[in-house]
Amino acid sequence: MISLREVAAHSAQVRGVKDTDVYIHTISMNGNSLMPKGLYIPFGSDEFESAIKNGCIAAVIKVDESFPPWLPNHFPLFKVEDPLLFLVVLLQQYLKNMNQEKWEKMTNLVVNKQALLYMDKKTNTNSETHSNLMKMMEQLNELGRRG
Repeated sequence: MISLREVAAHSAQVRGVKDTDVYIHTISMNGNSLMPKGLYIPFGSDEFESAIKNGCIAAVIKVDESFPPWLPNHFPLFKVEDPLLFLVVLLQQYLKNMNQEKWEKMTNLVVNKQALLYMDKKTNTNSETHSNLMKMMEQLNELGRRG
């Protein structure tokens, strides 16, 4: 599973993290999806309130974006230059860890292609980053089918 420590290691700025040994059970780009112990990477509209109601325990936003003023100071928030590139790097680390260790519990990834296309346009992420992410998602799906 991915820990807050790993998320923090790939972030430009970190806010509200007290315990880095907390593990992420779900990564989602959709605040309306169930995400128990989830890491929320928003796109489009502000869905922080829905994300928290759906189990989000931490979030990732762009460095130049603001977060909701009602968000508690102790809520883990990670600021990154490019959310899509951040996700690629995080998943690369996750796949590397999976190849080195046998985990009983896995982090679930909840992403849809529309979200990725929107993120591409919003962040001007290059097509190589998008392609890498799609390949990693396929690898994770294949590993999930085997396990």
